[in-house]
Amino acid sequence: MGQVSPGGAASASLTCTACPAGQNTTSTGQSVCDLCAPGYAGASCSVCPFASWAAGDAAKGSQNCTACDAGYNTTATAKTSFDDCSGKQWD
Repeated sequence: MGQVSPGGAASASLTCTACPAGQNTTSTGQSVCDLCAPGYAGASCSVCPFASWAAGDAAKGSQNCTACDAGYNTTATAKTSFDDCSGKQWD
């Protein structure tokens, strides 16, 4: 997955094209890429780890997870906002 066939299901005469960062596919044979959900980013829509977040871009998906400021962390993975970064990273 992570590739699309512009004409639909891939055949011997069609080649698949990789989805851009921030987009992926959820099933085989797709003709368009899906946007990464908020909290997920990159070429394979991977979950953003602790101490990072991705809001999601309505046009391009999330290309990268954004790190929280130094000394801040999140309470879980897949966070979607800078506001999810809080407190000291390690007391």
